Amino acid sequence: SQEPSIVFKKDNTLSATDVNKFRLLLEKSKSKNAFEKNKVALRYDNLDEVEIKDTDNYTVDWNGVRYIKCWIPYDKSQKSIENILLSYTNNLIFLNPTLGYKAVYSIVKKINGKFENPVSDNKIHTILDSIFSYKEQGSLKPIYYKIPRKIIFKKSVYISQYEKLQICIKENALRKIAISKAKMEKIIETWDFEKHGKISTTKIIENNSISKKTVNKYYPEFKKQIQELNIKFKNNTN
Repeated sequence: SQEPSIVFKKDNTLSATDVNKFRLLLEKSKSKNAFEKNKVALRYDNLDEVEIKDTDNYTVDWNGVRYIKCWIPYDKSQKSIENILLSYTNNLIFLNPTLGYKAVYSIVKKINGKFENPVSDNKIHTILDSIFSYKEQGSLKPIYYKIPRKIIFKKSVYISQYEKLQICIKENALRKIAISKAKMEKIIETWDFEKHGKISTTKIIENNSISKKTVNKYYPEFKKQIQELNIKFKNNTN
């Protein structure tokens, strides 16, 4: 299921019409990544293994970090949940190897009860028996979440959901700027003077798949370099 679509105003504050959507997202985020049960802190993902500098509260990897997650869908009306519970239990046991059968059963039963069409208690035991059997044989493998994480927050530091959204907006904007600048730089560095003549904004737009808005925005940053290349071309042709 898709996350609620949230729209920010120009000053990066939430649009009044999206307040309810934001509240829904906050409710979803209330499920803690770790809690204490029988004095054992449970892990629901392995993002704590990602290295983050002591001076930073988060890290960015645009290639994406594959990670393990105890995942349940936002939409609880799904009819077939056996595979969901199987995957959830598999990763729960993998991430918490000291967790006993009774504790796992208690957690999975609670998760099962959240669905509109829960499986039978016997089915839960069948799932647990299967996963614990793999564990005892030493063949239990994690199931990686299908979407890699690109922005990872430090778990030891509290960051509100709103602050995380603001950080994601900022980092995505910085990435778009970096991509646009890199594209402009490549165009200039690989410019075919014999074919196109001197570099100009008009010629850049006409001969490359880049928008006029992007060219006009970043052209001033490359103006000196372009002038030097144009002068060099002019001198070589004289």
